[in-house]
Amino acid sequence: MRLSTRTIAFAGMFTAIAFVLRLLSFTTLEYRFTFDDIAIMASAIFFGPWVGLLVGFSADFLYSLYMGFPIGIFTLASMSWGLIAGVLLFKNTDSIARFSLGIVITSVVAFGITTLALFQLFNTGILPGLPARLITMVIKWPVQVSVLWILIQRTKQLFLFDR
Repeated sequence: MRLSTRTIAFAGMFTAIAFVLRLLSFTTLEYRFTFDDIAIMASAIFFGPWVGLLVGFSADFLYSLYMGFPIGIFTLASMSWGLIAGVLLFKNTDSIARFSLGIVITSVVAFGITTLALFQLFNTGILPGLPARLITMVIKWPVQVSVLWILIQRTKQLFLFDR
């Protein structure tokens, strides 16, 4: 995989956006409401799954350094936002239905990994917090789809050089 300077610069920008969005999130010990995943998925849609994976890792790594958390399974969840979205949606943004399905699949995979990470971290049952997390995931779908769809439609010409 060969990355241009332009791609690296945009990946850094998307990493910074994801980091700031995560800092602005509503977070408790077992729950986080954030839109950092939109920046990670955007990088994957524009530049492919490997760049999305790198942006997901970098954003989580920076957040872990800043907050003093160890890197673990939560980092895999962040990376999955970039990898899965890139595999499903890179060069495949012609249909809103297919686009929406790709975002839903990406979200469900990341949700599963995060659930596993919470189970490992707290070594308890995951059922008490599951309803709130499921509702949050479903509420975020239309926001993720609409923001990313508008972003892609309005900036498609800007990123055609990298495809």
